[in-house]
Amino acid sequence: MIEQKHSLPLNVLFISRHHPPIQTGGSRRSENLVAGLRSLGAKVTIISPEIHENDPAQVTIFHPQAEPAAEVNRKVLSKKTIFRDIIRRHTFLPDPDIRWAHRVLKHLKTLDLSAFDVVFTSSPPESIHKVGYKLAKQHKLKWVADFRDLWLEDPLVEARKNPIRKWVETQLAIRWLKCADATICVNSVIASEIEQLSQKPARVVEPHAVLKAAPKALDPSIFHVGHTGSFNLSDPNRKIEDLLEFLSRLVDLCPQSHLHVAGRLLPEEIETVKASPLSNKITVYGLLSPTETQSLQLSMSALILVLSPQSRAIPGKYYEYMACNKPIYGIGGQPEIQQKLNLVPTLKDLLDSNAMRPDTDLEAGVKKMRESLQKTLNELF
Repeated sequence: MIEQKHSLPLNVLFISRHHPPIQTGGSRRSENLVAGLRSLGAKVTIISPEIHENDPAQVTIFHPQAEPAAEVNRKVLSKKTIFRDIIRRHTFLPDPDIRWAHRVLKHLKTLDLSAFDVVFTSSPPESIHKVGYKLAKQHKLKWVADFRDLWLEDPLVEARKNPIRKWVETQLAIRWLKCADATICVNSVIASEIEQLSQKPARVVEPHAVLKAAPKALDPSIFHVGHTGSFNLSDPNRKIEDLLEFLSRLVDLCPQSHLHVAGRLLPEEIETVKASPLSNKITVYGLLSPTETQSLQLSMSALILVLSPQSRAIPGKYYEYMACNKPIYGIGGQPEIQQKLNLVPTLKDLLDSNAMRPDTDLEAGVKKMRESLQKTLNELF
């Protein structure tokens, strides 16, 4: 048990672009951090684009597109819309969501900020950290910056690969993060980048998942494999074609196989699935609620992780899958990531009823996050 060195309750201002009821990987991170802080006795006020009906301590700040829009077919967008989006991506630094950060700052002028002991900002998008920077610099409020993704080393934003843009944004990140009293992140790869930018130690606060669902009833004679989450929408390097190629190899070994796909898909990805010769062995569910998604995961014979070929970081999806205690098969990715994860090595092994499963201790995951947050707060107060 970590000794508590500060008097509670602390008043925490938690600001996140992604928080329930928004359904993204970032919202799960945000939700778990808030739960961890509250388990320590902190009073947490959340600022996000949408209000969770079950959380009265939440303030909503309008965002024109709170939920990522997968239903927009990019092939039929007007030239004006495409040009406008390109201008936004290259004009607003560090990202177009800086406009939402400015709305948050405007709203905060109406609050008594002296009532808060510390502010947490959770990214992506990285523009959210401007709010923490301003509060720390202008109001001397203690600031903890949280990172779920790499910022500059392996950017998902294509514009950040431009050397001039990358240099400018690096200077921006250095200036902001030097004002942070603490930085936390999901893994050691991200910690290394943040430490270089802030010149301060970064604490790894690992993700975890909480079981909230029961499995669906599916035909037990079928070998059910599932993938939940987006492809191009979450990482341009992740291709749904890789998942379909996996299915083809699996069906060769086990004709009684069926693939279940849940999450936001682009229209062209849906068309790719429909055009597959194995489309009769695929069920596409679209976007499900977190509870429905977990119910589907728990119903699978095995879960499939499509890894980005560029990333050196463990994907958050892995921790979701771990909670279900199902065999996990990885497609692609860096060899070092494949070695770190407790993945089934071959398709033949995957079909074995005794296929290896990841070590799952849900209570330990919750406890570990709680202790990491306690250590962070102890260093601040």
